[in-house]
Amino acid sequence: MTPREHRDAKKKWKVHCTKYRSKKKVLANITNSFIKENTPDSDASASCQMVPEVVVRNNKNKEKMLRYRIKKKRDEEIKELKRKVLKYKKRLSRLKSTIPKPTDTPNRKLQKMADNPESRKDLVKKALFGKVLKQQIEDNFSEMKTVKEKRLVVKLLGKTNMEYRYVSIIDKIDEEDGEIRVTFLKLCDNKGQLFRYDADDVSDITMDQVVQKLSNPNIVLKGNRIFYKFDLPVDVFEKK
Repeated sequence: MTPREHRDAKKKWKVHCTKYRSKKKVLANITNSFIKENTPDSDASASCQMVPEVVVRNNKNKEKMLRYRIKKKRDEEIKELKRKVLKYKKRLSRLKSTIPKPTDTPNRKLQKMADNPESRKDLVKKALFGKVLKQQIEDNFSEMKTVKEKRLVVKLLGKTNMEYRYVSIIDKIDEEDGEIRVTFLKLCDNKGQLFRYDADDVSDITMDQVVQKLSNPNIVLKGNRIFYKFDLPVDVFEKK
């Protein structure tokens, strides 16, 4: 049903309800007047006077239940809208992070240094040194075995074109928007096996951001905190 059809149906419903209530009111007045005219003055009149009170009480209960259902439905709609607002705010924040800032980028700074004859020689030396260092790190990256060594490499290479990997738990799958709501886990050891559950670190990700499905971990309780321990090390890259 389109919004226009919905409005037309609502108008018709209001007209029908008004006619129904008016007919019901007229019928009640006729009934009450008939009872008053044909009821003798005796103790039996008390039982007849209770009929309208019962009807009024039942109507009040029905209206109360109707208001409760309407309020509950409205609260559910508000909750769903708040969830969508939060989801789109996070999506907007991710999109803003990909937009380059108006400040000088590394390429602009490099171009300024190259245009200056005094700093051009130092620029060539630094570029050659940086290229050799980066090539050496990338060659040795595949030979590193521990998560700690690889994390050091991430710190040396910096943030440029770096993809981070986190372990998370799926809370809900939104098939309509193609997104997954997850709760991230925080690495707690140097082996890549023990992770801490953080209930506040919740976010929405897309299907293409899922890299790997992990095996079921063992749950470890330490006080009020929940930890997950995997049998094999997990290769993660967490942002510091």
